[in-house]
Amino acid sequence: MIKKSLPLAVGLIMSAPTLAQDDTSGFTLEEIVVTAQKREQSLQDVPIAVTAYDSNALKAQGIQEVTDLNKANPSFHINVQQNKVSNSPVRIRGIGTNGTNAAFEGAVGLYVDGVYRSRPGMVLSTFNDVGGIEILRGPQGTLFGKNTSAGAMIITSQAPEHEFSAGGEVTVGNYDKTRGNFYVTGGVTDELALRASIVYDKADGFYENNLTGNNSMNTDTQSIKLQALYEPTEDLSIRTIIDYTEADEKCCYGMSTRLDAPSALDQAVVGPSVAAKGISYFTNGRYTEDRPINQDGKDISRDRGISIDVNYALNENMDLRSITSYREYKNAQSEGDWDFNPYDWGSDYAQSYEFETFTQEFNLTGNTELGDIDVEYVLGLFYSNEDLIHNLSYGTGEDMQVLALGLGGAIENPDAIAVNNLYTLEDEVRAVYGHFTFALSEQINLIAGVRYSEEEKELTLENLIGTDAEYWAYSLANHQVFATLGSGSLSGPEGSEGIDEEEVTYTLGVQYFPTEDTQVYANYSKGYKAGGISMNVNAMGAFNPASPSPTFDPAVYAPEYVDAYEVGIKTNYLEGAGRLNIAVFYSDYQDIQVNSWDGLKFNTGNAETAVTQGIEIENMLALSENLITNVAITYLDDTSFGEVPATFDPEGRMTDRDQAFAPEWAGNIGLMYENNLNDSLEIYGNFNLSYTGKHWVSNDVDVKQSYSLVDLSLGLRSTDGIWDIAFFCQNCGDKEYITNGFTAPFLGTVLQQVDPSAEDVVMINTGAPRTYGVTVTANF
Repeated sequence: MIKKSLPLAVGLIMSAPTLAQDDTSGFTLEEIVVTAQKREQSLQDVPIAVTAYDSNALKAQGIQEVTDLNKANPSFHINVQQNKVSNSPVRIRGIGTNGTNAAFEGAVGLYVDGVYRSRPGMVLSTFNDVGGIEILRGPQGTLFGKNTSAGAMIITSQAPEHEFSAGGEVTVGNYDKTRGNFYVTGGVTDELALRASIVYDKADGFYENNLTGNNSMNTDTQSIKLQALYEPTEDLSIRTIIDYTEADEKCCYGMSTRLDAPSALDQAVVGPSVAAKGISYFTNGRYTEDRPINQDGKDISRDRGISIDVNYALNENMDLRSITSYREYKNAQSEGDWDFNPYDWGSDYAQSYEFETFTQEFNLTGNTELGDIDVEYVLGLFYSNEDLIHNLSYGTGEDMQVLALGLGGAIENPDAIAVNNLYTLEDEVRAVYGHFTFALSEQINLIAGVRYSEEEKELTLENLIGTDAEYWAYSLANHQVFATLGSGSLSGPEGSEGIDEEEVTYTLGVQYFPTEDTQVYANYSKGYKAGGISMNVNAMGAFNPASPSPTFDPAVYAPEYVDAYEVGIKTNYLEGAGRLNIAVFYSDYQDIQVNSWDGLKFNTGNAETAVTQGIEIENMLALSENLITNVAITYLDDTSFGEVPATFDPEGRMTDRDQAFAPEWAGNIGLMYENNLNDSLEIYGNFNLSYTGKHWVSNDVDVKQSYSLVDLSLGLRSTDGIWDIAFFCQNCGDKEYITNGFTAPFLGTVLQQVDPSAEDVVMINTGAPRTYGVTVTANF
């Protein structure tokens, strides 16, 4: 039996987790509708693990950007590290693309209104008129345009409506938080409806640079989205979306602090140059809000694009969909202090990224009969062409010459830039796929899907300082400290390298419906993520101070593969007042892509294997007609790497170790309460407790942590939905926790020149402190 699916509407509004009246029990949970299989279905009928949030759920849980989902879904994690483009890994079930490398595409596919976004930075800005989010766990290849090996996240905008409405909300809070978002929608003619929305989001940073007196990690974002929905006939709809977002912030790069206070050796070797600046040298250790660095890094992003989504009903059993998009995304960081400390070793770290992306996807969805068997199908064609231009440059500071004198009189010229590289990456993808559901009986469905992909990439590195011979001589004359301590900090040779891959992936599954309210499913998926060429300074080979000529040795990494198995049950109970979903999973990765940092250079390649296995439990229960509870638990029994070659893991840290941000236990508990005070007023409240068990904070350092966060909101609103006022706090307990860890550049190596037993110095990024405020909403 194929459960009835709805045609894929252009304006999907997923059901909120609220109560509906029922003649039998008095109340039931409302149905949640998802598009995980390219058609509208009940969440309970989809044979994969999916978590869905509509706009009401997002608002109730205070989810205003992607990073807020960390507190709402224990199987999902994203952390913004030093750069939004190259260093913001998204993880599902403990698996994600690790490390800093702009060439890496995510193991988790990101889709906004059906359009694939290739890097996390393209979805990190504050949400603008988002109607819903779906998180799909496990490989996704036979239903979506781009192959992904760990899962997918689908973000859907609110759609234009013919009935006029307008509204907005304003939030004010501590750290001078001011956020406003507004929309207006309505019909222009019987066939045309428009929608416009804007967002303004600004707040001071959480941290202070006590060298410059400025704060950092601030928010300063503006966004606008314009939509048109044209429906000339009942069979044809055309939805056009144009959006633009800009952010100008002191963000990300260099915004780190010490894990612990400096050692006596540390104080003796580099402390004097810090004391000369008249500041303390991280004397208060971990979690300090001070960020004493020599430059306030800047982070500027511009994101704009257009998509055209055409849906045409060919007949009552077949629909054709076309999604065409063109996007430009730019991110530029400048004035970065790459040593992350108050001594002036590194300066003027700058990197910029310019993406131009064209995608075209066609879907043919429908149902037919194969003898006595009903068949639902999704057929797809996907094409993507993306050009990326990346510039990387940095120099050294005045204190580097002091260090140079301690190395036998080595020369280090702070007026000479050390690296200035231009990278050009061309990426072209072609794919065809099909996904089929066969109704073998009233209770059993067989699922099969297959995908064929072709991908071509070519990377070119140009040294803007000079030819290889000129750069070698220049570096040995001006940057002998770099050449002595870590040649991986200087650029390797110029050159070009390409890859050309083709791959077949597939999925097989079965569904069994023992009752109308229960589904049992099992599936297997073969997943794949393309290989590439590293975009680090050693992309075409390493700098070798002992050699007068470069050795061309491109840093090519292989494709990543996964065999994923999942068994699950989804059931409604207590006559619809409860909903329980359980998934047991095991994924075996081969050649998983890794990128590590050893304190001197980045190392890119493939680990032989990795696994993730565990169980997920999601339960929602209406305890009364006024109170709903939601519990989600993820148990990760194993997320370890296999053998990691010493080339990519020089200290042997990663082999047989669980991956970063993959706790054995994680979960969250939510309570949603609402009650009418009278015919015109309603009070409501939301409580969320998230727990993240002990986990590594990076694959590159030996630091573990666990923590819990509490979010609360309490509001009053009119029963007709005209106005709403809510008070909120996030991280109400002001919990201190780590969002990233890494080895301080050069520092450990410098100390080991004095004492070979000296340990590396660990730097950390920390999470947001307690924030609170009030939000006022009005609708017309």
